[in-house]
Amino acid sequence: MAKKAVWVKCVLFICFISRPVHSEDLLVIDEEIELFLEYLVNLIKDALGYQQKINVYVTNNQSLNAMATQNGDIVINAGAIIQVDNFKELIAILAHEVGHLAGYHMSTFLAIRPDIIKSSIIASIIGAGAAIISKDPTPFAAGVYAGQALDMGQTLAKLRQKEAMADTKSAEAIIKLGWLSVFDGFVSLHRKLMAHGAVYNAYLSTHPQSQDRIDKFIEFLKEFKDAEITSKVASLLENMQKKFNVIQWKLKALIYEPSMILAQFKQPKDRVQRYARAMALMRADKYKEAIENVDEAIKQADDSVKPSPLKEISIPHCMEIKLMCLFNLHRYSELIKSFHVLQNKLRKNEVYRDITLIYALAVTNVNPGKQEIVKAIKAVKKIHARHPDDVSAIGLLGRLNNLDGQQDHASLYAAKAAVLRGDTEAAKLHAGRASSSKNPSVVRQAGDIISSVSDD
Repeated sequence: MAKKAVWVKCVLFICFISRPVHSEDLLVIDEEIELFLEYLVNLIKDALGYQQKINVYVTNNQSLNAMATQNGDIVINAGAIIQVDNFKELIAILAHEVGHLAGYHMSTFLAIRPDIIKSSIIASIIGAGAAIISKDPTPFAAGVYAGQALDMGQTLAKLRQKEAMADTKSAEAIIKLGWLSVFDGFVSLHRKLMAHGAVYNAYLSTHPQSQDRIDKFIEFLKEFKDAEITSKVASLLENMQKKFNVIQWKLKALIYEPSMILAQFKQPKDRVQRYARAMALMRADKYKEAIENVDEAIKQADDSVKPSPLKEISIPHCMEIKLMCLFNLHRYSELIKSFHVLQNKLRKNEVYRDITLIYALAVTNVNPGKQEIVKAIKAVKKIHARHPDDVSAIGLLGRLNNLDGQQDHASLYAAKAAVLRGDTEAAKLHAGRASSSKNPSVVRQAGDIISSVSDD
């Protein structure tokens, strides 16, 4: 639920609209939001037959934008969730980015880029030759200018083509899934973008004109206006909208000033409003009142704690707020007990990342004994197995192993965390300590880290 100072790493990307997603934006780390977005993305990518895993990251940037990255992930701004009117518009954004990935647009663009550059160089060379023959620099200047114009024109034309192809791919997915009413969202989203002037000169834009895209999706609406939507799909879309409402309010509570949410929900009318109010109270450091509100939300939630990305109010994610508040109140023993009560209700191997990390952090603060430390290590290892690049999990494994007297393992995890942070000196130092371990696996991993950072 906290924000982390993690940079969004992308070498090449194709944005949904022409405003950029900035590399310095912070990621909003929240498991519930990520699970919901990845659930939608997985349905779309499966419909297109795209096999590769897609991670979805949310930044704290409040502009309406998203992008597909070169390494096959999707980065979406908080503004692209907060500013849309419904889940249909959100699906329009996500489906477009999946369309880029499923169409392998980044790799194909890179493949043709050298030819575009070659054309511009040839124009410059011709201009240079003419300048030498005529002993007049004017042709050379004209050749350079023509080369630059050719480069820009061909590049923009190819990007517009890729954007149009992504639109087609997204429509293909919606048709295959039977979510035909969702085309409403495509139309309303592009009308919104057009109203905000997201696309400019038709020849200087990276994207097709908004009106052209609107007309394209209106045609899909006309084509399928009489198509029957099954009761199963209708129920699924209804649940998506309910969960979207929760996610949208949660993100507002995490991004906006807490006072805004608290003023809006002075007397929460339902569990969703109470949930949002509890988060705002937590961010306002009103921990006891936040716990009261989240306890009420839990009472109104479904009895089952079975994981589901579409469950409107999830008990584990409500408990995340409560555990955070207990942590800030330094009520660590109560926090640990509450975690185990919840964990006993879940399937044996089921773990939630955020509440597990809060629990493990509490364990490091109270050092309750070897048995609890071992339990915490096992729980965080499950998180690490699913999220191998999660710096928080790796750092906690280091601290927990240190508490358990396993200094070699602690040094190894400290080295891994340093690698992810880009701190090569610290990585070498900790890996060097780990390399003296009697455990062959630890020695081997430490050696690999030293080799990798030395090569860099």
